[in-house]
Amino acid sequence: MFETISLYPNPTRPVTFEVLSLAARLLAAQNKRLLAEETYRETLEGLGCLEFVSKEALFSSDLVIAFGGDGTLLSASHESQNSAPPILGVNCGHVGFMTSISSEDLSALSSLDEEHFRIEERMMLSVRKNSTEYHALNEACVVSKNSCRLSTFEVAVDGITIGEYH
Repeated sequence: MFETISLYPNPTRPVTFEVLSLAARLLAAQNKRLLAEETYRETLEGLGCLEFVSKEALFSSDLVIAFGGDGTLLSASHESQNSAPPILGVNCGHVGFMTSISSEDLSALSSLDEEHFRIEERMMLSVRKNSTEYHALNEACVVSKNSCRLSTFEVAVDGITIGEYH
């Protein structure tokens, strides 16, 4: 089912590259085609099992595995929203409410071949200011440029206004 897998690390945490390397070896042993962003060629070139591609091509895969925490998973969802591949989060830190597996449990990646998993559909939020629309997976923050002025915004669900707030 997932033959081409993109590996998406949190570049600010070196541990994510260690965990990504372990996962890449496990997935390469399953004959998966593994993609990583060209930016990380120097860091990951020694693995030998990765194909380095542009950021746009990274999200044309069958699955994206985000290595980091909830922020990394949210970043991957933002980057991939036009192509929308499934995203699997690997928690490489202490707290990961949205990530599916921990860095200590990479053996769970073997279930990708066995299809012992479920794909959860997540709702996306849409925030529009004038004619510009923004998308978010988890939350959106509305902040006024001028903190002394009261802002007014309308909340709608599926095009139906549910309230106006100040």
